[in-house]
Amino acid sequence: MYDSKQWPNVPHFTGTSLMTEYIETYVCPTIVSTDFTRVKQFRFKDDKRPIIAFIIAENEYHANRTLPEFAHELLLTKGVNCEFALGKPVYEGEGIHNIENLQILKDADLMVIQVGRRALPSEQMNLIKEYANSGKPILGLRTASHAFNANQVVPNTGGGVTDATGSVSGFLDQWPEFDQDVLGGNYKGHYGTMEVGIVFSVVPGMENHPIFKGVSPVDFIAPVAPLHTLYENRPLRSANIQVLLLGTIPDKPAEPVLWINNREKGKVIYTSLGHWNDWKIEKFKRIMFNAVDFLLDINNK
Repeated sequence: MYDSKQWPNVPHFTGTSLMTEYIETYVCPTIVSTDFTRVKQFRFKDDKRPIIAFIIAENEYHANRTLPEFAHELLLTKGVNCEFALGKPVYEGEGIHNIENLQILKDADLMVIQVGRRALPSEQMNLIKEYANSGKPILGLRTASHAFNANQVVPNTGGGVTDATGSVSGFLDQWPEFDQDVLGGNYKGHYGTMEVGIVFSVVPGMENHPIFKGVSPVDFIAPVAPLHTLYENRPLRSANIQVLLLGTIPDKPAEPVLWINNREKGKVIYTSLGHWNDWKIEKFKRIMFNAVDFLLDINNK
C-alpha cells in the first residue's frame, strides 16, 4: 500500500519494513514465517537489500533502544533491511540466557552485536558460530567483548540436545574465546567510573581511512555519565589488527577503542564505545554509519 513517490521516498520493500517496524513498536510483537513452517524464512524474491542482523542482549547500556534507533536510520538511508534477535535487557532472572530469532543469521550479510555475559542453548550458539566462521562481516560494540562469557556455569534448564547422539548437556554453551578469536580483543575489565570524560583520538596516519569519512580528526570527548568507563584491551591479540581510535584518561596508558580485525574468515570491526551517551555524539554516529558502509562495501556497489 506504500507509494514510493511519497514521504519518506524509500523503495517499496523498505516501506514494508517501516510498516512492520511501526507495528512492532506501537501495536504488538511479530514472528517470522520459520516459526510456523520450520523451513527457510520467507523473503520476497525481488528484495535484494543487504540484510543486517542486530543481535542484542545486555542490561547496562540501553542497546535495546540505541541499536533499533540506529537500524531505523540505516533503513531510511542505506538501502538495507534490518532484522533483530533479542534477549532480555536484564542481568538476572528467568530467561536471560536466551536470544530469540537467531535464525536471521542464516540470511544475514552483516552481524551487529551488543550482547553481555550470556550463555545460550547449543542450537543458538551454533548459529552464532556458523555465522562467525562464514567469512561474512561483523560489527561488535562494547559488551561484545564478553558477549558469551557468563563468568559462571549456567545450568541447562531447557534440556536442549547438544550432539548427534541425543545426549543432553547439563549446562548452556559459552564462548569466552569470541573476544580473542573473532574480535581480536583482550578484554580485562575497565578502569572504573571517571569524573572527567574519556578523550578519543584518531591514530596518527589513519585520518583518511574510510571509517573517518566526513569525520573531523580533532579529538572528541565522551561526556561523564553513569557506567561510562574505559575498557582495558591492551595488548590486542590478533596480528591482523588495525587500530583506528584510542581512548585516554588521566594517568593511564592510551587504550585501543576501535579497530579492524582482518581475519582469514572476514572483516570484523569492534569498538568499546556503545554507551547510550556515545550515540549522542555526532562523530561516533558517523563512524558507525561509515563502519556499516565499509563492512558491506556499500560505496563500491
